[in-house]
Amino acid sequence: MAAPSAVVELTILQTTDIHAHIHDPDGNAGWLRLATAIGKERAAVGGKGNCLLIDCGDTVQGTLAGAVSLGEVSIAMLNALQYDA
Repeated sequence: MAAPSAVVELTILQTTDIHAHIHDPDGNAGWLRLATAIGKERAAVGGKGNCLLIDCGDTVQGTLAGAVSLGEVSIAMLNALQYDA
């Protein structure tokens, strides 16, 4: 049996119920604000390699942009932000 590896710390970042909101209800940049928050959290723990970023659903539907693009607007943002799952 192999020797146990070193213990590493992993930060889990989770989003849910984004509902294809490119902008929040006040007209601000919702995805841009989220990207900024994710970037800050990743930086605080030493980078993307120390984080697991997951979305728990209700991401691609819920707005006109989501419906018209068949969810592609949200998928593009999930990919740009490098979600893990």
